[in-house]
Amino acid sequence: MTVSRRIPPARVRALWADTSRSTQDMAEELGITRQGLSDMARRLGLPKRRTNYEAQKRGSDALFRELWLAGVSCEEIARHLGYESHRGVVQRREMMGLPQRTRGGPRGWRETITMAEFHELQLARLMAAEAEAVRAATKRITA
Repeated sequence: MTVSRRIPPARVRALWADTSRSTQDMAEELGITRQGLSDMARRLGLPKRRTNYEAQKRGSDALFRELWLAGVSCEEIARHLGYESHRGVVQRREMMGLPQRTRGGPRGWRETITMAEFHELQLARLMAAEAEAVRAATKRITA
């Protein structure tokens, strides 16, 4: 199947498989539009890209998962990780298969907290772990 006389299908396939690059970057390299590249990929039967997940990702998956599962709001996560809007956070949550939030809380969503509250919870956990370690050490010394 010939996609273009000027762009070999093997080149399109190789670029399309590189998930670290955006479709816009690849299209510019080929000298075509992003939509033109997407059309070529579709005609070649290449799979849809997941909105270039690797290039869009900010922060580690572990940090994102921790923030999301702790209940930090989308807006707060977006601000903390440098996303332009909360929509990037929602898309990443979907790609990672994390659970949705439910509506109805004081901030519009149940189970949401601010980054400040998240940091307080982290600090409380660290302090509790340290206190437990001190109690255990004291118990060993006195025993």
